[in-house]
Amino acid sequence: MSDTKTKPVKDGEWKVVLMKVDRLILDPDNPRLASADAVTDKKALVKFMWEEMAVDEVALSIAANGFFQEEPLLVIPAAEKPKKDGEEQKYTVVEGNRRLCAVMLLRDPKLREFVKATDLPTLTQKQIDDLRELPVSKYESRKELWAYFGFRHINGPKSWDAEPKAKYVATVYEEYKVPLAEIARKIGDQHSYVKRIYRGYVLLEQAEKAGF
Repeated sequence: MSDTKTKPVKDGEWKVVLMKVDRLILDPDNPRLASADAVTDKKALVKFMWEEMAVDEVALSIAANGFFQEEPLLVIPAAEKPKKDGEEQKYTVVEGNRRLCAVMLLRDPKLREFVKATDLPTLTQKQIDDLRELPVSKYESRKELWAYFGFRHINGPKSWDAEPKAKYVATVYEEYKVPLAEIARKIGDQHSYVKRIYRGYVLLEQAEKAGF
C-alpha cells in the first residue's frame, strides 16, 4: 500500500492515509521530552523514551491487539528534505510518539537489543508486515495543531506532567504569538492557571541560566 490510500471521507473532512514506518521520524521537540536535554539521535531518543515514558505498555498492547487504525498519528513534513532524486519526503510525528517508538521496537530486533527491551514479545512475520504502514493525518505545521494539543494534554484526557505543560504554553505564547488569555480559552482552562504555569516556566529557565 502507499500513502495515497485514504479512508472514505467527504471533501473537506479530516483524511487519514497509510504511511510507511521508515518515513516517520520521532519528534525531539515533543513537550513530553522536555527533560531529554536536546536528544536528537534516533537510537538515543528511542532509548530515552523506553526508559522514561513507559513505551513497554504501548508495545505490549500493540503486540496483542495490533495498531488501532482509529487512532492515527499526527504528522508534519520533516525539516530534512529528501537527499536523493526519488527519495520520499519524511514526516515528523507530533502526536503519537510513544506508539511510533513501540512499533519501531517491535519491528526491529537490533533496536530492542540496543535499548535492552528484552521483555517484548517476538512478532510473527505477518504481525511485522501489518505494522509496515501506520495511519497518519498530515498537517503543514505544528501551529495548526496548538489548540488541539493544549486541550488534549493540558486540560484533557491525556494530560502531560507539569513541565511539558508549561513548556508547551511557553512555545505557543512566545513562538506563535498567541495571548495567554486565548490559550486558556481554547484549551478550556482558567486564565490564571495558564499564566501561573507560564510564569513558573520562565522563572525555572532564568534560574537554570543563572546556574541554580
